[in-house]
Amino acid sequence: YGPPDRTHPAVSALLASTRLPAAVVVVDHADTPYSWPTPADPVVVVRPAENGGYGAGINAGFAAAVERGAGPGDVVVAMNNDIAVYPDTMDRLAGWWRGRPEPGLVGVEVEYPNGAVTGGATLN
Repeated sequence: YGPPDRTHPAVSALLASTRLPAAVVVVDHADTPYSWPTPADPVVVVRPAENGGYGAGINAGFAAAVERGAGPGDVVVAMNNDIAVYPDTMDRLAGWWRGRPEPGLVGVEVEYPNGAVTGGATLN
């Protein structure tokens, strides 16, 4: 949701990760259809018929990931388009995930531009 200039940096950061994702699924709720400029990248754009809100967007994204082969043992990350990740974020998240017996949901720490950090959470 929102202008492409917010989504492009988030997708670019994921594609610059030290652990390249198998796919980046963008759920597009914007008024103007979103398109990723480089078709060779593993970016999939899903455009639901209507904007059902945040929860519906997360569900559409997870469904698209499963349709493309995500399954048990895979890490599927949901994030807003105004989030940027460090290059090693996906490596660290996958490493943490592998060290735990079947976590169901993980919330990561968020660092704001002013340096403030909010804590993460785990739900098994």
